[in-house]
Amino acid sequence: MLNCFAKMHNYLPDEEIYTEFYEPLSVKDYRKIEISLNLVSEFQYYKRLKEFVALNFKEITAFLDSSPKKIKEVKFSVDYIKDSDVEFVKIELNRLLMNYLSSIRTYLDHSETKLKKRYGKSSSEFDNFKKCTSEFYDNKFAYRFIYKLRNYAQHIELPISIIGYETQRTLNSQKIKRILTPYFDREELLGKYTDWGVVKDDLLKEKRTFPLMPIIEQMTDSILQIAQVVEEDIRKSFSLPLKEVLCMIKDKNSEKGVIFLARDITKNSEKEIIQHTNVFLPINEMKEILNESIEC
Repeated sequence: MLNCFAKMHNYLPDEEIYTEFYEPLSVKDYRKIEISLNLVSEFQYYKRLKEFVALNFKEITAFLDSSPKKIKEVKFSVDYIKDSDVEFVKIELNRLLMNYLSSIRTYLDHSETKLKKRYGKSSSEFDNFKKCTSEFYDNKFAYRFIYKLRNYAQHIELPISIIGYETQRTLNSQKIKRILTPYFDREELLGKYTDWGVVKDDLLKEKRTFPLMPIIEQMTDSILQIAQVVEEDIRKSFSLPLKEVLCMIKDKNSEKGVIFLARDITKNSEKEIIQHTNVFLPINEMKEILNESIEC
């Protein structure tokens, strides 16, 4: 089967799409392109794992900021809050927090497995990841606590049992606003779970109840910092093969049209191309990974 670069031209909406085929690719160059496509896919996977964490954090924040209105916005501070409304908050908040905890564990476990598989256990890439996670575990209570809390939430109990309501009166108005504040119950955490390790001493230093949001804000920031270290190491190791592919298409990509890889080309007896598979090249993603200008 032949493989080559090709370009789709379609300058006006009513025009037919014209495909221009370039010279056939050598087996070596085609292999470089295959490798680069796999590298882009792998890099995007790491970013996807990071986004799971960020999006779950944003969902918790959005829920506390805007829902449910019938609890948060009332005319008088003595207005009755129904048990069913409070129960809804607890259910929804624990659901969102369970998603958040799961995404944290997924990011850490998948990253460790993939780095070890690609670079090896003794590599600088894997070592940088382990050093970074160890440093956060050793120096950040939020990191240690969330790491252990996932096991507690998975096997023992839902993590949030206390919802606080702070009331604020709007200036020159009878209307008040309640601020929802989820709390952890230290005694409940310690009483129902015995495998906290060094986190037990941390918890004993906390108040009987301590708020959720500062904890997950710090944890999310830690994960984003770990992700930055991982992605920078990956960029360095992916740099050469991606540059080689971008340099292959540099001249072709400067013209109008959309360049792609025409794979598994078949021709008829007149040497005309009658069938091929389109593989569009993630050029912008390649440039983003390199994070620098391309000099061929």
